Amino acid sequence: MRRSAVDLALLVLSVSLFSCSRTQPEAKKPDGPLVMEVDVPMAATPIAAGEMRPGRQFGQTFVCKNNGLTRVEVLVATYAAEVPSGVLKIHLRASVEEQGDIASISVPANTIKDNSYVALGFPSIRDSGGRSYYVMLEAQSIPMGYGLAVWRSEKDVYPEGMLYVDGQRQPQDVCFRAVSTR
Repeated sequence: MRRSAVDLALLVLSVSLFSCSRTQPEAKKPDGPLVMEVDVPMAATPIAAGEMRPGRQFGQTFVCKNNGLTRVEVLVATYAAEVPSGVLKIHLRASVEEQGDIASISVPANTIKDNSYVALGFPSIRDSGGRSYYVMLEAQSIPMGYGLAVWRSEKDVYPEGMLYVDGQRQPQDVCFRAVSTR
Protein backbone atom coordinates (compact mmCIF):
# COMPACT_ATOMS: atom_id res chain seq x y z
CA MET A 1 0.00 0.00 0.00
CA ARG A 2 2.80 2.40 0.88
CA ARG A 3 4.46 1.87 -2.54
CA SER A 4 1.29 2.77 -4.48
CA ALA A 5 0.79 5.94 -2.38
CA VAL A 6 4.34 7.02 -3.21
CA ASP A 7 3.79 6.20 -6.91
CA LEU A 8 0.55 8.18 -6.91
CA ALA A 9 2.25 11.15 -5.22
CA LEU A 10 5.07 11.07 -7.81
CA LEU A 11 2.57 10.89 -10.65
CA VAL A 12 0.60 13.88 -9.32
CA LEU A 13 3.84 15.85 -8.83
CA SER A 14 5.04 15.01 -12.37
CA VAL A 15 1.76 16.08 -13.94
CA SER A 16 1.72 19.28 -11.87
CA LEU A 17 5.29 20.19 -12.83
CA PHE A 18 4.66 19.49 -16.51
CA SER A 19 1.48 21.54 -16.63
CA CYS A 20 3.13 24.46 -14.82
CA SER A 21 6.20 24.47 -17.04
CA ARG A 22 4.21 25.24 -20.20
CA THR A 23 2.75 28.72 -19.92
CA GLN A 24 1.89 29.17 -23.60
CA PRO A 25 1.05 26.64 -26.28
CA GLU A 26 3.77 26.39 -28.88
CA ALA A 27 3.10 28.14 -32.15
CA LYS A 28 2.33 25.88 -35.09
CA LYS A 29 5.48 24.87 -36.92
CA PRO A 30 5.84 27.05 -40.02
CA ASP A 31 5.21 25.57 -43.43
CA GLY A 32 8.31 25.85 -45.58
CA PRO A 33 11.69 27.50 -45.03
CA LEU A 34 12.06 30.58 -42.85
CA VAL A 35 13.19 33.92 -44.27
CA MET A 36 14.69 36.73 -42.19
CA GLU A 37 12.51 39.75 -43.02
CA VAL A 38 14.18 42.30 -40.78
CA ASP A 39 17.32 42.06 -38.64
CA VAL A 40 18.29 45.16 -36.67
CA PRO A 41 21.42 43.80 -34.92
CA MET A 42 22.80 44.41 -31.44
CA ALA A 43 25.82 46.20 -32.96
CA ALA A 44 23.47 48.93 -34.24
CA THR A 45 21.52 49.17 -30.96
CA PRO A 46 24.02 49.62 -28.09
CA ILE A 47 21.82 51.60 -25.66
CA ALA A 48 19.28 50.27 -23.16
CA ALA A 49 16.04 52.14 -23.86
CA GLY A 50 15.17 52.44 -20.18
CA GLU A 51 13.46 50.15 -17.73
CA MET A 52 10.07 48.72 -18.58
CA ARG A 53 8.17 49.71 -15.44
CA PRO A 54 4.42 49.23 -14.96
CA GLY A 55 2.49 51.46 -17.36
CA ARG A 56 5.43 51.94 -19.77
CA GLN A 57 5.38 50.57 -23.30
CA PHE A 58 8.22 50.11 -25.78
CA GLY A 59 7.49 49.29 -29.40
CA GLN A 60 8.83 49.18 -32.93
CA THR A 61 7.13 49.56 -36.28
CA PHE A 62 8.37 47.58 -39.27
CA VAL A 63 7.42 46.60 -42.80
CA CYS A 64 7.18 42.96 -43.81
CA LYS A 65 8.52 42.45 -47.34
CA ASN A 66 7.10 38.97 -47.95
CA ASN A 67 3.91 37.10 -47.21
CA GLY A 68 3.97 34.60 -44.35
CA LEU A 69 5.10 36.69 -41.34
CA THR A 70 5.29 34.13 -38.55
CA ARG A 71 7.58 35.40 -35.77
CA VAL A 72 8.97 38.57 -34.22
CA GLU A 73 11.91 38.47 -31.80
CA VAL A 74 13.11 41.34 -29.59
CA LEU A 75 16.42 41.46 -27.71
CA VAL A 76 15.71 41.96 -24.00
CA ALA A 77 18.09 42.87 -21.18
CA THR A 78 17.63 41.93 -17.53
CA TYR A 79 20.51 44.10 -16.30
CA ALA A 80 22.55 40.91 -15.66
CA ALA A 81 20.04 39.69 -13.06
CA GLU A 82 17.65 36.78 -12.88
CA VAL A 83 14.25 38.43 -12.54
CA PRO A 84 12.39 36.30 -9.96
CA SER A 85 8.82 37.04 -11.04
CA GLY A 86 6.60 39.13 -13.26
CA VAL A 87 5.64 38.91 -16.91
CA LEU A 88 6.78 40.40 -20.21
CA LYS A 89 3.86 40.86 -22.59
CA ILE A 90 4.56 41.09 -26.31
CA HIS A 91 1.85 42.24 -28.72
CA LEU A 92 1.79 42.30 -32.52
CA ARG A 93 -0.59 44.90 -33.93
CA ALA A 94 -1.36 46.39 -37.32
CA SER A 95 -0.26 49.87 -36.16
CA VAL A 96 0.64 51.98 -33.13
CA GLU A 97 -2.94 53.26 -32.96
CA GLU A 98 -4.52 49.80 -33.17
CA GLN A 99 -5.65 48.37 -29.82
CA GLY A 100 -6.46 44.84 -31.01
CA ASP A 101 -3.70 42.23 -31.10
CA ILE A 102 -2.94 40.12 -34.14
CA ALA A 103 -0.96 37.91 -31.76
CA SER A 104 0.35 38.18 -28.20
CA ILE A 105 2.23 36.22 -25.59
CA SER A 106 2.93 36.52 -21.87
CA VAL A 107 6.47 35.40 -21.07
CA PRO A 108 7.36 34.68 -17.43
CA ALA A 109 10.19 37.08 -16.56
CA ASN A 110 12.09 34.36 -14.71
CA THR A 111 12.55 32.52 -18.04
CA ILE A 112 14.26 35.48 -19.76
CA LYS A 113 18.04 35.37 -19.88
CA ASP A 114 20.00 38.62 -20.03
CA ASN A 115 20.54 39.88 -23.58
CA SER A 116 18.48 37.16 -25.22
CA TYR A 117 15.84 37.28 -27.92
CA VAL A 118 12.29 36.82 -26.71
CA ALA A 119 10.03 35.50 -29.46
CA LEU A 120 6.40 35.96 -30.35
CA GLY A 121 5.49 33.13 -32.73
CA PHE A 122 2.13 32.84 -34.46
CA PRO A 123 0.50 31.14 -37.46
CA SER A 124 1.80 32.61 -40.73
CA ILE A 125 0.02 35.73 -41.95
CA ARG A 126 -0.61 34.93 -45.61
CA ASP A 127 -0.96 38.50 -46.92
CA SER A 128 1.70 40.22 -44.77
CA GLY A 129 3.91 41.29 -47.70
CA GLY A 130 4.17 45.08 -48.01
CA ARG A 131 2.25 45.70 -44.78
CA SER A 132 3.34 47.61 -41.69
CA TYR A 133 3.22 46.13 -38.21
CA TYR A 134 3.87 47.24 -34.65
CA VAL A 135 5.46 45.02 -31.99
CA MET A 136 4.92 46.36 -28.47
CA LEU A 137 6.36 45.19 -25.15
CA GLU A 138 5.24 45.89 -21.61
CA ALA A 139 6.34 44.45 -18.27
CA GLN A 140 3.96 43.62 -15.45
CA SER A 141 4.60 42.82 -11.79
CA ILE A 142 8.40 43.03 -12.01
CA PRO A 143 9.72 43.28 -8.43
CA MET A 144 11.50 46.43 -7.27
CA GLY A 145 15.24 46.18 -7.78
CA TYR A 146 14.82 44.22 -11.01
CA GLY A 147 14.12 45.38 -14.54
CA LEU A 148 13.69 44.51 -18.17
CA ALA A 149 14.74 46.68 -21.11
CA VAL A 150 15.00 46.61 -24.88
CA TRP A 151 18.14 47.75 -26.70
CA ARG A 152 17.92 50.79 -28.98
CA SER A 153 20.03 52.64 -31.51
CA GLU A 154 21.43 56.17 -31.16
CA LYS A 155 19.78 57.23 -34.43
CA ASP A 156 17.40 55.83 -37.02
CA VAL A 157 19.14 52.72 -38.40
CA TYR A 158 16.02 51.07 -39.89
CA PRO A 159 14.26 53.61 -42.16
CA GLU A 160 11.13 51.45 -42.64
CA GLY A 161 10.25 51.64 -38.93
CA MET A 162 10.63 53.58 -35.71
CA LEU A 163 10.92 53.10 -31.96
CA TYR A 164 7.95 54.18 -29.85
CA VAL A 165 8.15 54.82 -26.11
CA ASP A 166 4.80 55.18 -24.35
CA GLY A 167 3.17 55.78 -27.74
CA GLN A 168 5.57 58.58 -28.68
CA ARG A 169 7.72 58.25 -31.79
CA GLN A 170 11.50 58.32 -31.21
CA PRO A 171 14.25 58.77 -33.84
CA GLN A 172 15.77 55.38 -32.98
CA ASP A 173 15.12 51.66 -33.49
CA VAL A 174 14.96 48.55 -31.30
CA CYS A 175 17.15 45.47 -31.71
CA PHE A 176 14.70 43.01 -33.26
CA ARG A 177 14.13 40.43 -35.97
CA ALA A 178 11.06 39.51 -38.01
CA VAL A 179 10.75 36.14 -39.72
CA SER A 180 8.42 34.86 -42.44
CA THR A 181 7.86 31.61 -44.28
CA ARG A 182 8.36 31.29 -47.97
